[in-house]
Amino acid sequence: MDCVPHELGFTSKFNWTLQIIRGYIKNNFGKIYSIRGVSKLMHRMDLSYTKPTYTLAAADEEKQKV
Repeated sequence: MDCVPHELGFTSKFNWTLQIIRGYIKNNFGKIYSIRGVSKLMHRMDLSYTKPTYTLAAADEEKQKV
């Protein structure tokens, strides 16, 4: 795949997660896979995906003062 999810209408801008790949398969091929099934399919095809990461917003130092 030579594009990012955002270019295909998904909310994720850069990461192809299993959930997004699952939606792509359903939308384009009409096949419904479980998340585990997508993971196994990707492995059989020697493809990789990204796991979502979360970053917390910077804490307000003033609010943390006791």
